[in-house]
Amino acid sequence: MKHIILLIILLFTGCNIQTDTEENNAAEQVEMPTQEVALEVASDEVININISSFIPADTNFAKAYLKAISDFQMQYPNVNIEHHYNNTPTFLTGIQLSFATDSEPDIVFLPDSMVMNYLDIGKFANIDEVWQTYPFENIPAEVISQKNGMLYGIPINGYYTALYYNKDLLDKVNLSEPTTYDNFLRIIETFEGTSIVPIAVSLEENLQKVYEHLLISVGGENILNQNSTEQLSMWTRANNLFIDLYERGAFSTEIQTQQTEIENFLAGKSAMLIAGSFIEDLDVSLYKVPFPYQVGTNTQYIITFDTGLYITKKGNDNDLIKDSIVEFIEFMTANLQVYSDITPQSIMSGRYVISPFYNMEEAQRNDALNELQRWIFNQSYKISEEE
Repeated sequence: MKHIILLIILLFTGCNIQTDTEENNAAEQVEMPTQEVALEVASDEVININISSFIPADTNFAKAYLKAISDFQMQYPNVNIEHHYNNTPTFLTGIQLSFATDSEPDIVFLPDSMVMNYLDIGKFANIDEVWQTYPFENIPAEVISQKNGMLYGIPINGYYTALYYNKDLLDKVNLSEPTTYDNFLRIIETFEGTSIVPIAVSLEENLQKVYEHLLISVGGENILNQNSTEQLSMWTRANNLFIDLYERGAFSTEIQTQQTEIENFLAGKSAMLIAGSFIEDLDVSLYKVPFPYQVGTNTQYIITFDTGLYITKKGNDNDLIKDSIVEFIEFMTANLQVYSDITPQSIMSGRYVISPFYNMEEAQRNDALNELQRWIFNQSYKISEEE
């Protein structure tokens, strides 16, 4: 239960239980284009689909999500969506209990970590098998979350991570934007040891984001097309690259939250910032570039999907509703317009690359990150002893 509460604190804050009336009111606040989806339903037949969603109601995404569900029901009045949503510990506990008592919904919209770590993955339909009958046209296979080599979660929206930079600070010392690794190092060397931190990022909260950028930097364009030997070499080089940057004084040695690091960057106390695209919702001017390759020029931002629609076997095995379930997911992936403009289809634009950590087994990912965390701890301990 402690893990669930921690997950919620990290992901969302401040949401009350929503009623059907409140859901409709929230949905009416967002105007969205819709794409026609062919669904044949007999006029006298009512199909009920039960959905549970882990969302707060007071975000742009939640409003768009609720509006999409409302539009689907208007287009298909014979399909009744029984939708329950919230983002509280009690709500998640209720979802866990429903799976434990064989009363789970037909579809859940949940963080991938919640499904993989706290629910029985055996109760979810393998999308590979669903695909054999219903090929999802809007969903690239590489963005579907996996476990044990099987496909499960279908994302609707995501975010990308970028290297943001303070243009005013760079202009004052005649430094170019960090589009190349040489420029990137010059910025670090210029501000190291001054009151300006070269790179703002919380190594305690966002070490994975730093590490995946370093993997991209050393792996280059072929990062997702390497054999096991090349991958091992890439991980080793990324470790060495982090140590090199740390020893150059690229990061703050103080333990701070990511929110504090963002605030420091916006206040002009940092030259660069590694952060997710959600900060672009702030009413400030921001400059960004993809994290630079060590060799060559990177033009792709790292895209991340960490929440998805999961079809349960209970829903997929029900011949009365399975067609409608697939059409619902097709509708959502085709029509949901999110303020961040990052959808599964974005990966096909060429502007983004999937995170190297995406779909990696948790144990493998944690082993890599724990090694760096131990190294950082040892360095911090040495500094405290010297002081």
